[in-house]
Amino acid sequence: METKLETKELLVGALVTVFVFGAYFLGALHGQRASIKWREFFATLTKPLTRRGFLWATAFPAGLCVLFYLFVLHARLSLGQWPRFGQQLDGWVFGFYDQTVRLVGWALVSSLYFVPLILIGCLFFRRWRHVSVYAAAYGAAVGVAFGAIFLAPQPFLNWFLD
Repeated sequence: METKLETKELLVGALVTVFVFGAYFLGALHGQRASIKWREFFATLTKPLTRRGFLWATAFPAGLCVLFYLFVLHARLSLGQWPRFGQQLDGWVFGFYDQTVRLVGWALVSSLYFVPLILIGCLFFRRWRHVSVYAAAYGAAVGVAFGAIFLAPQPFLNWFLD
């Protein structure tokens, strides 16, 4: 099975990236500004970081986890058992969960193409150096979110990944 990232999915990833990191570039989540001395580059990289900034960076990946596990819970409670391999689930709620989880998942994966550019690019601009730390936190949060998805019960994962 060949997986090819299409332009549409890459565009969605770019939009998610702009939404997540736009607040940092506009200064909405800034703490103190980084020092202008080159010798203190790494020492001052973490000074402007805020808890609110980390919450913003991890909100989408955490939202994917919450949405996915709501889907798992809904499937288990409404069916009374785990869905079987190849089983079609009827109802608009199942369709909504399925499509939304898949769309948000693809958006997060697509946004990861831009995270290294932001992470490295922001290191060159004193005003935005702290955004690199948030970009790393975002990338790690996406990894943790997908790792958490694979902790779902095996019968559900067999059905979902079918």
